[in-house]
Amino acid sequence: MSRRGMRALLVVMMVALLATGGCTSLGNLAGEIPGRLANRAERLYRHGEALASRGLRAEALLAYRQAYEVGPHYAPALRRLGEAYAAQGRRRLAAFFLEQLVAQGTHTPEDRAALAAHYLALGRTEQAQALYQALGQPMPVSESGADRLPLLWESRLEEQTVSGLALAGDAVLAGTHGGQLVALDRRTGAER
Repeated sequence: MSRRGMRALLVVMMVALLATGGCTSLGNLAGEIPGRLANRAERLYRHGEALASRGLRAEALLAYRQAYEVGPHYAPALRRLGEAYAAQGRRRLAAFFLEQLVAQGTHTPEDRAALAAHYLALGRTEQAQALYQALGQPMPVSESGADRLPLLWESRLEEQTVSGLALAGDAVLAGTHGGQLVALDRRTGAER
């Protein structure tokens, strides 16, 4: 049977099911989709938790990422991604996921404190100070970043780990483990 014939047959079957009441209405079905996605995100998250409990950290991280991709606002996955990337020393990614968690309002004071600590480590002292003030805590002096150079700019290269940097005139070339070569403006960090 041709593709056109298969499509026509499927349309006829759908109309027949809807006409006979053998299927929920399209409105009800559309209302169920977000719930199904949340359930899938939760299943993936729980799978990640099971993997983590067996010490399979990389596999758990993948499950958490999949939960995030299915449900980008699923708070437990955002929290675990922040923790997992922080454990790997990937503070920018950890901050990225914790920022999303804090922005949607489903965070704990511990999440905000972790984000503030990442900001300090990344040299974002103004953002860290604002979070510590909101928490009613003083910013730790030893981590204030006073001995660090100021951050001029930063760029997100998705999750790609930078494998090398080179200067070429007024551009910074960044090579990633994923095989990308990205040119960034030396003064602003804007991608070229």
